[in-house]
Amino acid sequence: MDGARARRGAAGRRGCSDKDIARVLNIGFATVRTHLENCLTKLQCSNRAEMAALVSRLSH
Repeated sequence: MDGARARRGAAGRRGCSDKDIARVLNIGFATVRTHLENCLTKLQCSNRAEMAALVSRLSH
């Protein structure tokens, strides 16, 4: 996963809403949704909570 996707995943892991992520990263709401969906697919996770748990395990 590249750095930009990792940052978006980290923001999602912290519980930020898609709108919050878009505002902080200065990108469109639809772009956030697309990137998060791509992260979920790449990590083979079915939801954000599962992705957050996986990213947390991998980062420690």
